[in-house]
This record gives sequence, structure tokens and C-alpha cells, in this order.
Amino acid sequence: MARSLARLLLLAPLLLAASCGTGASTSTSPAAPAASAPTAPAAAPTSAVPATTAAPAAQPAGAPEPTTVHVGVLAILAEAGLYVALERGYFADEGISPDFITFDTGAKAIPALATGQVDASGGAFSPGFVNAVQRGVDVKMVGSLSSYEEGFNSGYLMVRKELADSGAIRDWPDFRGRAIAIPPGRPTVGDYTVARGLAHGGLTLADVNIVELPFPDMIPAFANGSIDAAHTSEPFSTLAADRGVATKWKATVDYAPGLTPAVLTYGPGLLHNAPDVGQRFMIAYLRGARDYNAAFKQGTDRAAIVQMLTKHTSVKDPAIYERMGLSYIDPDGTLNVANLIDQQTFYTEFGAIPNPIDVTTVVDNRFREAALQRLGPYQGR
Repeated sequence: MARSLARLLLLAPLLLAASCGTGASTSTSPAAPAASAPTAPAAAPTSAVPATTAAPAAQPAGAPEPTTVHVGVLAILAEAGLYVALERGYFADEGISPDFITFDTGAKAIPALATGQVDASGGAFSPGFVNAVQRGVDVKMVGSLSSYEEGFNSGYLMVRKELADSGAIRDWPDFRGRAIAIPPGRPTVGDYTVARGLAHGGLTLADVNIVELPFPDMIPAFANGSIDAAHTSEPFSTLAADRGVATKWKATVDYAPGLTPAVLTYGPGLLHNAPDVGQRFMIAYLRGARDYNAAFKQGTDRAAIVQMLTKHTSVKDPAIYERMGLSYIDPDGTLNVANLIDQQTFYTEFGAIPNPIDVTTVVDNRFREAALQRLGPYQGR
């Protein structure tokens, strides 16, 4: 960890030059030496991995050292598949030791990917991603991390409780002139989400007062009346409702179904230097994603999965998992490319992407497809 942190700090000017910003990071897994690309891959297991949960295989005597893969994360629920894969030993099965490096925003992982400080990362499809690609940064989206689908929803448009209770806000047109909070760093997926909701009432972002606030700061802002509504993510939606300051007015899945707020991205190390490692990383990740689905759809080992998530994410209270909305994690890692194209259209109209790209050119499905050759399509839907 010390070496990873030091290396990131030493390269701060380089990362700043990449124009996406930079910041200190911390590792949430055992320390590993930083590398510009993955080390020589370990041999892939020859037996097929079942599509459902399997016990982690013991490392055979005399096996080569696991390949370290540095992964940029935000320690959020959308990354649950990664953490389950670690705890269940699925990365170890594939000869991989993930080194999770925590960033405070997904945008900061892009320059780290460009310079080889991380090999893979989670984060949103954003103007920063598109603009980095146009500058020649070699990154590709290889799978989904989370989305809003029927039965799963971790995002809400919250309304200040007194406005909801009084009927001052009943429908989308009632937001005209109201103060709506979204996370900082505009434009973000928060802008996109709110805009898609307002459109149901014939409104645009220009018809409301957008306030930039981190999720934790939205709760006191509701309490003191400085905001009327907010696009929030769990657990903050449930915490605001628990404290009686706001109401879960609309679930994001109700007005922006299929929205993909987080994707898995590979840098050049996995894309070109060691694609077999990228494939094995994907296999482990999908096994973790499938266990997550089994836990929260069928109840299989739910308590154990919750314990893993409290260990690795910012949601530390096991009891809140019974009340809050949860991310949908596709067990086959399928990206909703149509939604990504729609997001780019919004960012282009916003003025954040001067020259839009063909989104399909920055999607690389070969790792996911190879993983599904091993695992087979998920059977537990």
C-alpha cells in the first residue's frame, strides 16, 4: 500500500496533465508493488467453473505467485461483485491477487489507467471518459458493474418531507423553480438522471435550481430547508427517510429504467499486454456477481454476502441492507450500450462533449464473451 500510494503521489503532475484530475488513494487489499502493467499471468485453470457458487480452489503446491491486478474502486455497492469475488476466493482460483486502490471519484481513475497505475477500474461513463479517449487514452469498457432494473434500485429522487406531505410537490411539473441537489463535478450521471425525470413534466435542468452537494451533505440540507429535492444513492436515501427529513418520491428505475451508472473499464495492461489476465479477472468478477444475485434474488447466503459488503463498502450497518434499495449487477456483465449512447447525447447537448464518439468503439466484449465460454450464461434469472 505504501508503495502504491507513493507511486501515485510521485506521478501526480503526470495525472494532472491528463486533465481528469488526480488525488491520493488508499489500498483496501494487501499491499503489492505498483506496476505499469500486470505481471506475467498465472496459468488458467483447465476445468470449467459452474455458473453458480463454487468453493474456492486451494492453491496447489509449487504454483506460481498470483498476478497482482491493481483496481481503482470507490468502495460503493455497485462494486459488490468485485468484493464478493475476493472474499469467496474466485480471484485466487484464477491466479489473481487484486489490489483495490480507493479513489474519491471515478474520474480520478482515468488518468491512473492511462499511466498504468491501475489496470482496471469502476466508474461512470462520463464526459471525462469520452474526452480522454479522444486524447488517445487507451481504455475500454468491458462490462457493467451496476444498473437500474426492475426489482433493483439504489437511486431515488428524494423530496423534502414537508413538501411531499403537504402536496406542494405531487408531480414533475411541480419542480419548476425548486432547488434540486446532485453530487458535485457537473455534468455527472446525476445531471442526466434528474434531466430524464424532469422531462416527464416537460421541464429541463434550466427550469430548476441545481445545487451541488456530496451525498452525506444532502441530509442536513433537507433538514434545514435549503434544498427541496435531491438525486440520492443508497444508503443516503434510506438514512434521509429514517431521519424524517425526506421522502423517497420516485425510484430511478421508474423514470430512467436501464440507466447504467457504473461500468468496469480496462487499461492497456489488460487490453493488450496480458489479455489472458483480463479474461481470468472477468471470470472471477462474474462469479462474484452471480453470488450477489443469488443472495438478493433467491436469498442464498444473503447474510454472508452482506457481511462481505459491510467489510468493503461504506455501508457498514448490516441492518440497513434490509431496508435500502440495492444495485442491480448483471450476472453476465452485459453493458446497456443504448443507455450509454443516450448518456453521451445528453452530455453533448449539455456542452461537455464537443465531438461525440461512436460509443460502440470503446466497448470491448471479448473478455466477457470469453468468460461466458467458461461459465456459461447465468441460469438463475
